[in-house]
Amino acid sequence: MVSDHPLERPPELHRRDPIRVGDVFYVRLSRGESQFWLWARQENDTCDWQRIALGHERADGRKLSLTRKWKNPSWAKTRPRA
Repeated sequence: MVSDHPLERPPELHRRDPIRVGDVFYVRLSRGESQFWLWARQENDTCDWQRIALGHERADGRKLSLTRKWKNPSWAKTRPRA
C-alpha cells in the first residue's frame, strides 16, 4: 500500500482476509518513509496489530528487512558474528 499520510493503524483486513499471527502490513509513504505492523497475539490472548520498525527481530532471530530490488518486506536470517 502507498499513502501520502501515515496511518494510525492498518485497515480492518482480518474481517475479510485470513490473517495469521506473524503477518506484516506494510505501507510505503510517498515521502520515502515506511510503516510496518505485525499481527501479534496480545496478553489477553486476542490478536491485534503491533507497530514495529525495520530491523524488528522475531523469536527465531530473523529480522525485518526490505528486499533490494522491489523493496518488499522480508524476514532475513542474521549472520552469526565471527
